[in-house]
Amino acid sequence: SGRMVDQLHNGHILHYTRTDPTTGKVAPFFTHMRSVCPWNEKLSPKGWIKINRPVYDNEMMLAIAERVPRMIVSEEYIQQTYRQESSSSLHPNIESPFDPSVPSPKIALNKVVVVNKMTRYQHEESLYGNTGEALKKQMSMRGFVYDRLKASHDHHMDAVDDVTTCLKEHEIAVSVVNAHELSHEAYDGADMVFSAGGDGTFLKAASFVNKPIPLTGLNTDSARSEGNLCCYSIDATCNRFVVGLERLLKGDFEWRNRQRIRVGMVNQEGFKYELPRIPYIQLQ
Repeated sequence: SGRMVDQLHNGHILHYTRTDPTTGKVAPFFTHMRSVCPWNEKLSPKGWIKINRPVYDNEMMLAIAERVPRMIVSEEYIQQTYRQESSSSLHPNIESPFDPSVPSPKIALNKVVVVNKMTRYQHEESLYGNTGEALKKQMSMRGFVYDRLKASHDHHMDAVDDVTTCLKEHEIAVSVVNAHELSHEAYDGADMVFSAGGDGTFLKAASFVNKPIPLTGLNTDSARSEGNLCCYSIDATCNRFVVGLERLLKGDFEWRNRQRIRVGMVNQEGFKYELPRIPYIQLQ
């Protein structure tokens, strides 16, 4: 019925219930708990204990509720993450594409930043420092197919090479930054940011944008990634990056404004906590 959940803790069975033992009233969250020792009844506390804080009726919430780091948000952190320059405003061309009075968008690119994702192959390679047959064995033991991950990695690297080569041919300075090494300073002086990967890389790149810098998502492996947040898929044979870049430079595109959500928590004592950044999660 969802009104009671059992949980094992130090050999005891913890019963959580939404039903008040005295009144029988059902609450939207767990209100009481009791501990039962299966092999020794004397070790079992008598009766139900009222829970002073809500424990939500959700298995995932139960599993992670006690593991959320209690990090107090400082004003300095908020300003660093979400700072806005009072002297500057949004680029005059960054307007709604549905406004008929807005002319065709134009953008001048002198310097761009390419956010490069870490592929699963690179992650497995750096995990234990294995290569060759040792890496194949490691991937097999972890349930991965070596040839498939290697092919996906090579496809991604070819796409990134296509992007950087094309930008340099158009005399645009390009800086490649690994997604796991991103910082706010990495975007300093950039006219545009390209995320090379999938939706997770796009969200990671967006989480470090503090100024009105355009961000474009490039799907580097459309065969294995949906890339719903990406506006262009790169393929080494058909969809070359040069096609999308030339359209961009000509103004043959429309701006799409997206909003980010910042999530925080306030406990019963009134302290505010910032939830850990989870940039690789995408809701589709």
